[in-house]
Amino acid sequence: MTMQGYTLLEVLVALVLVSIALLGLAGLQIRAQQAEVEAYQRAQALLMVADMIDRISLNRGARRCYVTQDAQGNSYTLGTGTQNIPACTGWGNNATRSRADTDMAAWNDMLQGATERLAADDLVGGLVGARGCITYQPEQVGPPAVPESITVTVAWQGETETGTPADNCAAGLYGDEDLRRTVSDTVRFAELD
Repeated sequence: MTMQGYTLLEVLVALVLVSIALLGLAGLQIRAQQAEVEAYQRAQALLMVADMIDRISLNRGARRCYVTQDAQGNSYTLGTGTQNIPACTGWGNNATRSRADTDMAAWNDMLQGATERLAADDLVGGLVGARGCITYQPEQVGPPAVPESITVTVAWQGETETGTPADNCAAGLYGDEDLRRTVSDTVRFAELD
């Protein structure tokens, strides 16, 4: 081999090494983008949970109206795929029930992404497949005594597989359970003397 043959071989080896490095960098960029989307979705879900907890706290008299369970005791989710929300009956007074119904409709719209639209029917302001669940836990006499509480949960479809969430909100609605994400918070209602 001549000196020119070695130089050409060195250039080819350098090109292969640079190509491998660039492929690795591209993969890193894709993972960073996915992590950014996941973080954004989690932040949006936490804001939606906080919004509903505020709505429930401000309308304590009709707090049971917010629970996502119909008159027959069947649980349902708000958000993606939800068209009709059962009206509240049996809790609070007419004004507090009406407010609860309005709050539930507004939260359902928020979960569906109605805050931003591309066209008349293209809702793009929400999480991917967002669904909301609100569960009720009655007061438990102790010891230890546990006050009445309501847990608000938002579930959505993540970008990459992780572990299955412990919360059952929207379980089985996203195909692979490792893609389902949930965040939740609980508000407690203690009786003050």
